[in-house]
Amino acid sequence: MGGNVEVKAFPCSEALLRRRETPLARDRLGTYLAASGEDQVQALRLHTWNTAVSDAFYGPLQGIKFALRNAMHAMHTHSRQRVMLFT
Repeated sequence: MGGNVEVKAFPCSEALLRRRETPLARDRLGTYLAASGEDQVQALRLHTWNTAVSDAFYGPLQGIKFALRNAMHAMHTHSRQRVMLFT
């Protein structure tokens, strides 16, 4: 884990780990468990870090999406000489 993404510490008790042991959790955390050598605490930390990184990219990607959609709309409208809305 590196970069400037800060993940706040969280308590990770045995009870929490037992509650997370479901088939869905295993499927969801499988990649992280493999990367952490089956260390459940480390797998949860990796999952939390990945969620924080994904969240950090959401806003900028949304802006790029809007800019691209607006540029496509402008080019298409100009080429057709009439307004065509993309929604």
